[in-house]
Amino acid sequence: LTSSAEKYVREVVNEGGVEDEVVDSDGEVLGFETLVFAIFEFVHALVETKKFRGAVKSGLADLMYYIVLYMQITEEQCQKWIDNPDSFVEEEDEGTFAYSVRISSQDLLTALCTEFEEESCVSLAQTIERHVTEAGAARAAGNEAWWKLHEAVMLALGSAQETIEAQITARKVNFDIGNFLTGVVLNDLNSPVHPFLLGRCLWVASKFPAHLPQAAITSFLEGTVRGLQQDQPHPVRISAVRAIW
Repeated sequence: LTSSAEKYVREVVNEGGVEDEVVDSDGEVLGFETLVFAIFEFVHALVETKKFRGAVKSGLADLMYYIVLYMQITEEQCQKWIDNPDSFVEEEDEGTFAYSVRISSQDLLTALCTEFEEESCVSLAQTIERHVTEAGAARAAGNEAWWKLHEAVMLALGSAQETIEAQITARKVNFDIGNFLTGVVLNDLNSPVHPFLLGRCLWVASKFPAHLPQAAITSFLEGTVRGLQQDQPHPVRISAVRAIW
């Protein structure tokens, strides 16, 4: 999971390349995604087995970091979703039957948050801070794909919304979501670099309205109204609809 992440991000997420597929004697494709799926399924099995839950729990900080890395939009998905809005709607729906490394990552995140609520929230907060810092360094170095990390951490945050809110309410986790929303999400909304990131900003803000000051709520509402306009790219319009749904 960890050793393959760099290769996956470099060749699949940022370059849109894929490994040559290998087919076994049963006709099953043994590609890179197949390996990632198998690893995720193995972690799922560990979580469900009482004997090994402690091992997963002790490695949550690193595990969460790599889950978010694998959650990034790939170049292939970007092109597919831009060309075919219907596929974007289907594959990004919370109840989708589609499957990908991105969706599998979300499933594993959900499983971890269900099993280790407090620990997962703490690890996710650390992961978000770490990835935002790395994205800033990548942007400063001229890496045009930096925005994918921002989009992925927003997706992870919004996907774990119910668990995070419960832990904050119970005062078990010190997670300054408001600071992230105003310091990162609002900045990305006001300086759009890609329609998928802009759409994710609208979506994640709609998940945590109670953590926003009134001025920020107004900004996000105005952004959502703009996003609904016919001249906006379809990823933005679709995300704006989801933000108000």
